Amino acid sequence: MAANEIVERSPTLCPITRSDFLISAQDILGDIAGQKIKIAASDFEPDEDGRQAFGWLGKAAGSVKFGDETVELEIVVTIKVSGSEDATP
Repeated sequence: MAANEIVERSPTLCPITRSDFLISAQDILGDIAGQKIKIAASDFEPDEDGRQAFGWLGKAAGSVKFGDETVELEIVVTIKVSGSEDATP
């Protein structure tokens, strides 16, 4: 497959409702480059078609060594539940 080739995917049906997810989803605790990050259950902003997905979102800052230098990081983790943009409210 070429790097610029578009791959069609089949739609995924989400087996849970948005309400059930937001009530029951638990935070995910992660570690990226030694930086602890809490990835919280979230209702995402609607897309251009007005569909609203849900999943987990986490943000943190950190730094890593790059050769002899230290570079600052902006860490953003987005985990979308497949098919959630079309899930039952």
